[in-house]
Amino acid sequence: MKKNYCVLITMGLLSFFSCDNLEHNTDKENNIATETKQLSAESEPQKENERREPHNYGGWYCPDNLNGFPVVDFSDWADVPVVNGRMATQEETWNGSSLMFIDMAKYPDAKPMDITTPKLARYYNEYTQKDELIIVIQAVTVENDSVVGFRYINGGNGSARFNEVEFLTDSEVENLKSSRFISQTIAIDAKAKDIYKVITDSIYATRLGEGFYEKAIYDSDWNRDSKVVVKDATGVVLRTGRLTAVWPSLYIQIDYNFDGANYVEKLFLSRSEEGESTELILVAGPFNDDFNEEKKSWNSWVYTLKVLSEQRKWIGI
Repeated sequence: MKKNYCVLITMGLLSFFSCDNLEHNTDKENNIATETKQLSAESEPQKENERREPHNYGGWYCPDNLNGFPVVDFSDWADVPVVNGRMATQEETWNGSSLMFIDMAKYPDAKPMDITTPKLARYYNEYTQKDELIIVIQAVTVENDSVVGFRYINGGNGSARFNEVEFLTDSEVENLKSSRFISQTIAIDAKAKDIYKVITDSIYATRLGEGFYEKAIYDSDWNRDSKVVVKDATGVVLRTGRLTAVWPSLYIQIDYNFDGANYVEKLFLSRSEEGESTELILVAGPFNDDFNEEKKSWNSWVYTLKVLSEQRKWIGI
């Protein structure tokens, strides 16, 4: 099913995220999009396992909504806020308890599905091209269409048709490793475009890599779907990944597959109202026994990025 990056207001259904339809509005606090997007209605019956075009009630892909839906450690997924047994209020679409507010005056037949949330599930993400663990927090039926709203366990949110998600069994949930994500937020006294330049320009790659304990140097053309090669100072390849989302001066996501294990790195830049300083949110993981070591390394990298970005503003490179 082809995705939209966000639909905020459609036919009386409201949902509030940090991303919009392909282009981001960086002038609003928390990057809240203000556009209204009307999607085409669908009339043909749905076949089992058929991927269809985006519909009026979902099809969102918002991996950058790390403020509204931050990462969740595997041990904490059952504690996320949800609404059960009734339709969500508009306020609950703002506070992270749900994703979709349905105007019952326009859709009097809409109702919650007979499902108790939250529930862990797998969902094939066409952008990252992998099955991802999600937390389903909302399930509704409207106009004979069954839709779920979910949050990615590595941060962000999305929605899909009910038959596109596969719920985990109790035994599968019990067997999940108690993995953790690194999630850091730091204020940088530099414009988002300057921070983005430091992250992506090869002239900074070696110095920026010195922040890692492994001296990791990133090499890519920084376009969506491009390969990312990470090497140490001697040129030995440490890992390779793929840029699954890139919005210049705003958001970068790199996805890796380590022998079937998914790993992600996310960087979100949120500009202040004045535009002279930026809040950086970093997400990386999941990690297991190496969590503390990796966290220390990423702390050092973020500090190096901060120093280089703030220096760039006055030395002009």
